[in-house]
Amino acid sequence: MASPWTGAWQWLSDEYDGRLILTEGHFCYAFAPKGRRAPKGEQPTDAEAAALFRSFHAGAGRVTATRDGDEWLLDMVSSVAHHPADVGNTVRRAVRVEGDRMFGEHIGTDGTREATHVHQKLSDLGSGPLAGAWECMADHFDGMLLKTDTEFRYISVDAQRPQVTAVGDELSDADAVVLFRALHSQAGSYRIEGSTTIRMPTVSPNPAAYGRESPVDFEVNGDVLTLRAGDVQLDWQKL
Repeated sequence: MASPWTGAWQWLSDEYDGRLILTEGHFCYAFAPKGRRAPKGEQPTDAEAAALFRSFHAGAGRVTATRDGDEWLLDMVSSVAHHPADVGNTVRRAVRVEGDRMFGEHIGTDGTREATHVHQKLSDLGSGPLAGAWECMADHFDGMLLKTDTEFRYISVDAQRPQVTAVGDELSDADAVVLFRALHSQAGSYRIEGSTTIRMPTVSPNPAAYGRESPVDFEVNGDVLTLRAGDVQLDWQKL
């Protein structure tokens, strides 16, 4: 039986739209403030790209869980993140699940707790051919994709992006632009029509993608998932 904290979740917040999938061994999340404006043109200008990067957060990696009474302690280590400075970081959260809601707290290095979050469950892990955690096999991308039978979250970054260390106010606009253009991420729901998944993203670095159906052809061969969107094809290994 799957742990109660696994599955696809939505962050209940008046200010942010956040989406998360947790499996027994992996996680992937994306969140951004609500009400972000889409770029005026088809492609964001440098100024727009810098602002959009600063307002978006995503990551994926491994999670280990320890039961502690009514709580679970989740240690989440990012192997892919929107910002290179977040790769390798460990975040510890204490969560408890009551019905279809998950209540979580961030645990600091000194053991203090803060920033309680409440998530609403959107779906269980699922058992379809696409459900589970997948790692990008392409040499030019580092990426991870998590799916249930109805929800998806993914993040991939250009493998050769600059290893920028500046964060917050110290991050220059020029570096923010470079990191934005090296980032690919979405979270939302999907449905299957034949050998095509129809994605409906609700969180993305570029809000122009919100609410737009996006078809992606798929093929599963053993532990390898092949995805094709237009001229782009990527293979993903089951984790």
